Amino acid sequence: MSTRTGEADLKLPYTIEVVREETDDYSGWFGRVVELPGCMTQADTFDQLGEMLVDAIQAWLQTALEVGQVGH
Repeated sequence: MSTRTGEADLKLPYTIEVVREETDDYSGWFGRVVELPGCMTQADTFDQLGEMLVDAIQAWLQTALEVGQVGH
């Protein structure tokens, strides 16, 4: 029996919700991964949001592995 390292989880087809945030004081983007509760981030530009989402997914999966939420 092998244990998942999280690398395979990073490649799963996640549902990403993206919202453009626009207020008097801020203009940017918010994104969340539907299948990973609490996995979300925001960025000033759409291009930055993609990078930030990858980082957020990696951090979420690493934490889940450490606490045993993702495994065998």
